[in-house]
Amino acid sequence: MKFKSVYLLIGVFPFLVQCASLGTSGNQTHEFFVKGSPTIDSVYFSNSKTNKMVAGKLVDSQNETLVFKIRTETTKVDDQKKLIFQKQTTISREGEGKLNDMGFPELNQSIQFVYTPKGEVVKAGDFPKGSIFYLPQVPLPDEPVRIGDTWQRKYLWMGLTNHIPLEADLLVIFKGVETCDTDKKCALLEISGEVQILGFATERSDFKSEIRGKVMYSLTNGEVLSSHIQSTELLLSGPQAVRVASCVIGEKQLSKETLKDSPICDPTQFP
Repeated sequence: MKFKSVYLLIGVFPFLVQCASLGTSGNQTHEFFVKGSPTIDSVYFSNSKTNKMVAGKLVDSQNETLVFKIRTETTKVDDQKKLIFQKQTTISREGEGKLNDMGFPELNQSIQFVYTPKGEVVKAGDFPKGSIFYLPQVPLPDEPVRIGDTWQRKYLWMGLTNHIPLEADLLVIFKGVETCDTDKKCALLEISGEVQILGFATERSDFKSEIRGKVMYSLTNGEVLSSHIQSTELLLSGPQAVRVASCVIGEKQLSKETLKDSPICDPTQFP
């Protein structure tokens, strides 16, 4: 998962792949691994709406959109150490916003990531541990799971610029298995949860958040094929309030024009 700012929670990849019906065999177990696929180009579309209020009155409202393309190259798979090396490079972008704040490279910047087979980040370029770059793309289960199983993950990190400590508490449900991309076996995961501000910040403010989304994970290739994550956040500090509704979708097979016209990423429609 990826996170954008103190208020704004952001996820990656959309739930837009055309697939067959959900599998119903709940007795079969499935294992999730990162396997290191060849070079992949993925387009991402981020959309958010921020409302600022004072004493219950709206004083400012802003919309922010950002479209960018990430190239992911698997540079090495170390079978002995059980590590996967991948280089991520942002090769194009349109719109405002810092990609590093979302855990992505800036334009023309490359970051060398090192993953375990379970998707945990061992190294993220020269960025410090405990930063947003060490959040996994998707929380994978440690053991083989069956359809209907759930698992929970907590992640701690600190903002790169504001140094505010944050904690994400996520619940993942294994909803089913589908055939996608013609011959791939994919798992449909449903994610929900919240983010909390830790430490001193909680003494001066009240922060509420809600996260929900779906992820399509290729059991064949060991990679996230698609996801659609949306979130709402509300920060209260005295008479002031900030509410942010946001989402990120992205698909390696879709054009940026298709993503920008997608009706499923409209923050004004979020509860």
